[in-house]
Amino acid sequence: MNQFQKTFDDIVELTRAKPTSTAGSFSGLCPSHDDKSPSLSITLENERILLYCHTGCTIDDICLSLGIEQTDLFAHGDEKQINRVPASQKAESDQKRMKANINADGKVVFFSNKHKKEVTESVRYSYFNADGKTAYHVIRSDPKD
Repeated sequence: MNQFQKTFDDIVELTRAKPTSTAGSFSGLCPSHDDKSPSLSITLENERILLYCHTGCTIDDICLSLGIEQTDLFAHGDEKQINRVPASQKAESDQKRMKANINADGKVVFFSNKHKKEVTESVRYSYFNADGKTAYHVIRSDPKD
């Protein structure tokens, strides 16, 4: 079990939440006020935990009472579920994908449908993630594609 799922399970347990009729949704006692009947909606959806107190407690108050940070309500990159593409769609996608080569100068060369000819990389912009690793590159070509 990853930390994100553990956080969700802990919230459900701490608030004595019970499942609602909506998948992934629970109703529990809000820890931010003296709750006698469930007023806290807890939903796990799209890699995030949604918390809503129907009596008006703020998300800051709810997180403080639960002993968590707001960032704990979101799955971190290594905890996100990967949406996998079916093999048949991937094969079709690979056939449509542009083919590129590297020339002797280390520049990317590819066929441009727009110009109906081969174009060469003129500049490459590198983008990095938070830990300094390359996330991706944007390549500009000459002529502009």
